[in-house]
Formats: sequence, structure tokens, C-alpha cells
Amino acid sequence: MTSGVTPVWENYVLCYSKEATSRNLALAALKLAPFTYGLLTLIPLISVLASIILQFTIFKIAVLIPLLISFYNGAIGRKRACTNCKIRLICPGSAVR
Repeated sequence: MTSGVTPVWENYVLCYSKEATSRNLALAALKLAPFTYGLLTLIPLISVLASIILQFTIFKIAVLIPLLISFYNGAIGRKRACTNCKIRLICPGSAVR
């Protein structure tokens, strides 16, 4: 495991990326990570919204607010922060490219 990628990420990257080799495994994992973390935010958000549509409670609104903040920080806020960063063109995790 000299690539710096954990074994779980390594398995995911090798399954979903055809160009992944032992050399560029960390870079391929960086491409897969936003998709994975995006799903980890969107699935609960969609589930809570569907649950609110089915039956409204104040507790569900209390759960929805942190999920919306998380979605903003992970998607909209990250792109804005990467736009202002001076090393955005060489950063492998930049959201601007």
C-alpha cells in the first residue's frame, strides 16, 4: 500500500476507474471522492424531504437543517472557496476544474 490510498478506496477506484494504475491511484481516488461524499449528503437529504412530504413533523425539520448546511458547505461553498484559492490550478482536489 505505497500509493497512500486506504484499501477500501483502492478497491472502489479499481472497480470504477479504467485508467487507475498503482501510479495514479491516489489521483483516481480524488476523482471518485466527491461523487461518494456527494451521495453521502444527497441520499439522506432526499430521504428526509420525502419523509416530510409523507408526514410533517418538527423533528424532521430539525434534521433537515443540518443536512442543508452540509450540502451547502460540500457543494456550493467548496466551489466558491476553490475559486478564491491561489493554488486552484495545481490542486488535485480543486472543485473549479
